[in-house]
Amino acid sequence: MRITMGAVALAAVMAAVAGCGGDDPDPAPATQPSKSPSRGALSKPEYIRQADAICADADRLLGPLERSTAEKAKQGDARGTAEDIRKSVRIADGQLAKLRALAAPPDDQTAVDAYFDTITEQIGLTRGLADAIEAGNGERTKSLSAELASGKQRAQGQAKEFGFQECGNAD
Repeated sequence: MRITMGAVALAAVMAAVAGCGGDDPDPAPATQPSKSPSRGALSKPEYIRQADAICADADRLLGPLERSTAEKAKQGDARGTAEDIRKSVRIADGQLAKLRALAAPPDDQTAVDAYFDTITEQIGLTRGLADAIEAGNGERTKSLSAELASGKQRAQGQAKEFGFQECGNAD
């Protein structure tokens, strides 16, 4: 398959992992859902500040990777595109682990957990997309791209509603 679908999917992939949030073929996420302890919980403004800083750091790592992935997709390099997507997944996994380590305000834990669940789902879909692109499975690539686009909108809405500025920002 020429990477035309990979190029189309790229925007969805990078948006899914940018601001949200392995090379491991294991479909289970590297970070498992965990509830932040209420002891030592941050105030909501401080939580948002720290989370947004984590997301901004990940965005700085993803920018050059996004350009590399786009170039590989444009060249029809399915394997290279998939490898770059897997690198973005590792960045998102690390970002999510750091976000989970922050102690969310107890009154906001449910909203934070819902956002993390959405990001975890996006990471899993992105892993599948890398596999589909590498395998040349255009139908699966299309399907996963649509799911990622839908999840991206959900994550952005959750992030905006919570008050994040960087997390969930697709720009």
